[in-house]
Amino acid sequence: MRAERERRRQHQLIDLLSDPMPGQPSTRVLAHPAPLAYCVPGIRTATVLTEGLVDALDEAELRAVIAHERAHLDQLHHLVLLAFRAWHSALPWFPIANRAERSVALLAEMLADDRARREADDDALRRAMLQVGSDGEPGAYSESGGVVPDAMMLDARLARLDDSQRPSGPLTGSAVVWAAAVIVAVPVVALVATLGAVV
Repeated sequence: MRAERERRRQHQLIDLLSDPMPGQPSTRVLAHPAPLAYCVPGIRTATVLTEGLVDALDEAELRAVIAHERAHLDQLHHLVLLAFRAWHSALPWFPIANRAERSVALLAEMLADDRARREADDDALRRAMLQVGSDGEPGAYSESGGVVPDAMMLDARLARLDDSQRPSGPLTGSAVVWAAAVIVAVPVVALVATLGAVV
């Protein structure tokens, strides 16, 4: 419920403070000098870029950033991350919950990178990541909650590009995301069933 309220508030602010980006549906541009990109999920989604980002990147780099953000929305990363965040919040003392949340947040970034690599290329994505740095996604699709230190996430993503690993296909990416959701759902369902039996 908190996540949904925050999402609605973000959409209202974006509508007030940004302008549509010509030629890019559901993409808004904020008048701000810092180079930032993020997305806001919901029934009505939005990809948000700042003027600082648009000015800093060339066409291929900008295409890579937009593809990355749209992948988060299309692949429903916010739902998977929200599930792991809730699991971690419910069991903060459980180390696996913390590690799982961090790992899934990083996995979501890498899956979004794979979409960007298909729509632009590795070099354009690498340049955009280096230009924007670790500040480029400000807790963006905000259910991520900043669980992975920005520098660590950026280093891991760049290392993956340098290894020239082939991007995963859309079916592989979707399967991995939903498998992660199932992994977190099973313990939660078991816990609820156990509590129900006790009561």
